Amino acid sequence: MRTTVPQAFRISFIGREGPYAIQFRPTGEWDGVIEVTVAGLAMRWSVEDAGSEEGGGTVLGGMTTGSDEIWNDTTGSSFV
Repeated sequence: MRTTVPQAFRISFIGREGPYAIQFRPTGEWDGVIEVTVAGLAMRWSVEDAGSEEGGGTVLGGMTTGSDEIWNDTTGSSFV
């Protein structure tokens, strides 16, 4: 089910590329921007929609760009 995006947040992770953090900033009720630096590569991803999961979580969806160098992939992604 479609829902509005959450308030701004920052989440830290440790992946095979090392530690990194994802920062989300809403730009409206229904969209926003995710900024992340992974393995020294800064990326900015547009969040184009948000949905709610059955368990109550929010899923942010959009298109990743600039990630081909790290993961050999630039397809659409969902961000939880």
